[in-house]
Amino acid sequence: MRLASSHGSLGHCRMPVRASQRNRDHDTARAARRRSSSDSRAIQRRARAHGVELRGLPCIELEEVTPDRKSPVASRSFGQAVETRGGLEEAVSICTARAAEKMRRQNLATASLAVWIETNSFKPKERQYSASKAVRLPMATADSGKLIAAASAALGIIFKPDYRYKKTGVTFLELTRGLEAMLALPTMHAATL
Repeated sequence: MRLASSHGSLGHCRMPVRASQRNRDHDTARAARRRSSSDSRAIQRRARAHGVELRGLPCIELEEVTPDRKSPVASRSFGQAVETRGGLEEAVSICTARAAEKMRRQNLATASLAVWIETNSFKPKERQYSASKAVRLPMATADSGKLIAAASAALGIIFKPDYRYKKTGVTFLELTRGLEAMLALPTMHAATL
């Protein structure tokens, strides 16, 4: 058994140190060095990657073109429940116009849309109802007026009076490129111009 001083060089109050404790201390120190070196290697790898990026060489390739969203959606939750068809129709019109704007920014047109309405599911004492209706358009369009008319017609089918509606929304489906939609228009004869 080896004696160790607990007070440095004073030499008094020696306490015995067992071999097993020395081994534990040695293992703990070795593990700390190992962790420290692996942490520093990870930090060095990250720093190299960021350093390359900071010198103007990208580590991750940027997308040249932002991928299109597949289905523009616009929805609205109401602070106070809406009970009238007129109130819902106004909200659906706003949502439709907003989604159409998103769609036009991506140079897209839609051939169908879906409208949904729902009551507040967090108020179980109130009557619950939710419904959706998809509507197919005669041809793909990005015209807000035509889309709002189709959304209002869909709302008319699913609306039920005497419910307290909490949320409504519109999703555009069957998207095509705007130019493709224009090419699909019937050709006009010179006599009709």
